[in-house]
Amino acid sequence: MKSDLDYIFMKLRSMKAKLVATYPDAFPDGSSTKMLDQRPDLEIPL
Repeated sequence: MKSDLDYIFMKLRSMKAKLVATYPDAFPDGSSTKMLDQRPDLEIPL
């Protein structure tokens, strides 16, 4: 299931990159910067 989600998010990032390349004004300035994934790693035991 994790690999499926990774694939989906990879496809979404590539679609967004294509949109930004084609339509530079499609997203606000702050959304095109690289964002760090701040979600906790759920695979690490507590």
